[in-house]
Amino acid sequence: MKMFDGKNLTFGSDIEFILFHHGTKQNIPATCYNTPETSENRGVIESKGETIGTFHRDNITVEIQTTIHDTPDAMVYQAIRLRQLLALRYEESIKATLLVNPVGEYAPDMLKTPEAQEMGCLPDVCAYSGEEKAGPKPVNMDPIRVCSGHIHVGGLEDLEDEQRRLFVRWFDALVVLPLLAHERADAWKRRQHYGQAGRFRYKDYGVELRAPSNSWLNTARGRPQRIARLFREGLGTAYTCAMKGVELDAYGDPKHLRTIINDYNGAHRDSELLALAWKQSVSTFRYAD
Repeated sequence: MKMFDGKNLTFGSDIEFILFHHGTKQNIPATCYNTPETSENRGVIESKGETIGTFHRDNITVEIQTTIHDTPDAMVYQAIRLRQLLALRYEESIKATLLVNPVGEYAPDMLKTPEAQEMGCLPDVCAYSGEEKAGPKPVNMDPIRVCSGHIHVGGLEDLEDEQRRLFVRWFDALVVLPLLAHERADAWKRRQHYGQAGRFRYKDYGVELRAPSNSWLNTARGRPQRIARLFREGLGTAYTCAMKGVELDAYGDPKHLRTIINDYNGAHRDSELLALAWKQSVSTFRYAD
């Protein structure tokens, strides 16, 4: 996606899903079952003979990875397609489905395996303080596990660290905040452990944005076009603000924004969330039904 300064950004995502077994009527650890069509932990997802993404068993969840795209729209639609194709394979092979839920609860015996007590998370960075934040300890999360919908943005490799952190802070304001209104009511439980406001990782190509859950893939709510627009406009504006050094303080209190994102429990729609956090000048970023 071409920016105001001629820079081209690229986009990819990795999204985790809970595996739900129809026979036992419960969530099951992905590591207890062979991946469809292979006994390995990883595989490819094809459409019309072409590889369009990959997947693997990420300890207790199933994770898909899109390819790299020139626009957020293409990334969103490919992620949706990958989930649909992989879900069909799980349905056929072990009578299970991939739930687009940010939080899942497991029976105690399902969490006794070593894989269930691993998350494999490197430390995240907080875009507000610049400090590294260690990942959660799974034993402190029992009986739940959480699923994310991370966004990878390339083309930011020339930005200074502070510019990248400013980009992430604007991503919170323009994308993460409106996304809250598209989440399930129990998504706040995920943010008690993981994916809080401003969480990201530095990458050699740019940043990995780690606050979003997997809720943006929920096509049952009829929102793919709205989500694609939210990513396109929000990420584009975040880049412009970061490059021009526009701070969040000009529009609202960043501490207030963080509190709303981290503690939101489903009580407000996105337009109300924006009104809570920002002055009218930013309230044009509205994506409610």
